Amino acid sequence: MIFFLTVAPIVVMEPKNGVTVNESTPIVKIYCTYTANPSQLLENETIWFKDGRRLDMSDRNKYIIESATNAPTLVILDVTRNDTGHYHCTLANTFGSGVPNSSIYLNVLYPPTVSLMVYPDPASSNYLLKEGDDLRMVCDIHDGNPRSASRMRWLKNNGETFSELDGDTSTQKELSWLSIPRSLTGNYTCQAISEAGASDLSNEIEIIVHYPPGKSIIRLLDEPYPIKGRNLTLECIVNDYGNPSDHTEYHWENSDGMVFESRQPILTIHNVRIVNRGNISCSAVNEVGFGARGKFELIPYASPRFINPLPATFGVNEYFRSSPSFESSYMNYNENEMKGNGQTYGYVTGNELNGLRPSSSDSPDLVTLYCRVECFPLCSLHWYRNDQPIDNGTRSEYRIIEEHLPEEFLLNRFPGVESTLTWNISKSGRSKLDRVRDSGTTFSCVSSGNLVGPSVRSDSRFQVECK
Repeated sequence: MIFFLTVAPIVVMEPKNGVTVNESTPIVKIYCTYTANPSQLLENETIWFKDGRRLDMSDRNKYIIESATNAPTLVILDVTRNDTGHYHCTLANTFGSGVPNSSIYLNVLYPPTVSLMVYPDPASSNYLLKEGDDLRMVCDIHDGNPRSASRMRWLKNNGETFSELDGDTSTQKELSWLSIPRSLTGNYTCQAISEAGASDLSNEIEIIVHYPPGKSIIRLLDEPYPIKGRNLTLECIVNDYGNPSDHTEYHWENSDGMVFESRQPILTIHNVRIVNRGNISCSAVNEVGFGARGKFELIPYASPRFINPLPATFGVNEYFRSSPSFESSYMNYNENEMKGNGQTYGYVTGNELNGLRPSSSDSPDLVTLYCRVECFPLCSLHWYRNDQPIDNGTRSEYRIIEEHLPEEFLLNRFPGVESTLTWNISKSGRSKLDRVRDSGTTFSCVSSGNLVGPSVRSDSRFQVECK
């Protein structure tokens, strides 16, 4: 007699090391191998489980059961990340049912999902990100299998790779700056790359680095030089208005630290005076701060102008005495003219300051005229008699002394030149003057021109009076 040993199915899941595939793999097969006696399995008693729960096999677009000798097979179609899990099957024959000692693990790999965060948050309404600030840019992996990356990539302005870092087992990577440059401005995303592939790009964050305006330069408008008494217009030029640039103002200041009222790129200084001399600076300003200053060295010039012109007339009598009628008319004329234009006239004098006196053997008779001209750059003064240059020499009856005078701030007078003409009448070899010959002589004080103005001239008519 022959006896047969009956055994319920002994089930082993294959492949024993599990299955690892990428998401969207078209087909994955899991095998349920067994030994049994009798080997014939009961129909409809092959049951598949995932993570301990029975699979719904009604979806033919997802699962297919293939029957094969000693290996019923589960076919999973169009694998997704949701198919990840532990799978096993149970089998039955007429003697009993069999359950495997272990399941197999289906590991479905899929690319990471990332998000980008920036600290401090550039979108915060109460924070202005400035050049030189610290910044952290963090790319965070919050999904994916594996949930780590072999490489992290930051992209700028939708395509340009800004930086790449090798990954590790951490779920985030960061870039950090201790002092950000203005060139960091742009739109940023990040991407993680794992063995399952590259993630989609993260959310986009716009980073705007604010910075003060660039260096200013100042140029002079209208006139080629600053000139006394005229208006001076300066323009502050800035090529880089900084960021933000829509509310840029201008800060004007003189060398004494006085701030001008103008907040515009144009500054007008009215009626230029000597006290305006010095450096004028301008800085463009935005809400971040001041740009580098531009400086303009303001050196006012003065065209030639008489401070002390010659009197219209002067004279002495034929014996070299000053004429009482001249002295009276001159004083009246001088007083009236001074009231009219604020000038004083080159004095007329003899040996003493109060008039002309007759000569003596030890005290020659002198007539002295002087004129003073304000001019910067400095000019020179020349004397003429009847439009003929007067020779200045020891043998001549004329002597000319020229002196450079400094500026006078309180009077708003620029540097100038004073010239004194001394006429030693006794050197002419005559004991008296001739009213016909000497009267009507015109003495002229004439300046040279300078960089900003033409020459000026003052004439005085000499008159010989009767006794």
